[in-house]
Amino acid sequence: MSNFLPAFDFMIPHEGGYSSDPDDPGGETKFGISKRSYPQLDISCLTSEDAKAIYLRDFWEPYPYQLIDDQGVANKTFDFAVNMGHKEAAVLLQRACNDAGGLVVVDGEVGPITIKAVNLCDPPQLLNSLKDKAVEFYMTLASNKPELRKFLDGWVRRARE
Repeated sequence: MSNFLPAFDFMIPHEGGYSSDPDDPGGETKFGISKRSYPQLDISCLTSEDAKAIYLRDFWEPYPYQLIDDQGVANKTFDFAVNMGHKEAAVLLQRACNDAGGLVVVDGEVGPITIKAVNLCDPPQLLNSLKDKAVEFYMTLASNKPELRKFLDGWVRRARE
């Protein structure tokens, strides 16, 4: 069983502090919490504890990451869900699971069948495949949206960590 706090501690350095990059589709962000997703918040005044509560409530508790046996796989899946959205992270996890010997339908939903297959995979093999899938995703995204190319190096570093 995986835990939220190690996943949060793994993810949060990737999100950084305050940013208001006009090329960022999320707009103004702090700790990865964007004004676009949370228009009611004063992003500039957001605390790390506020961000932690949002991530627990909106990114961890609604999804079964805690059922993933390997904390490293849970950390990376959560990290990708924060960065690219739960559905895309789930698709990557399912594709990586299939590469690592599991057999799941790639539907973007992490249900009991996916969890069981993930937990039967060799964690290092699954994690390496998950990272590779993320790099492919980011490269495709940057190719399809030239305005996002400036973020590619950071995304690839994030995927590989």
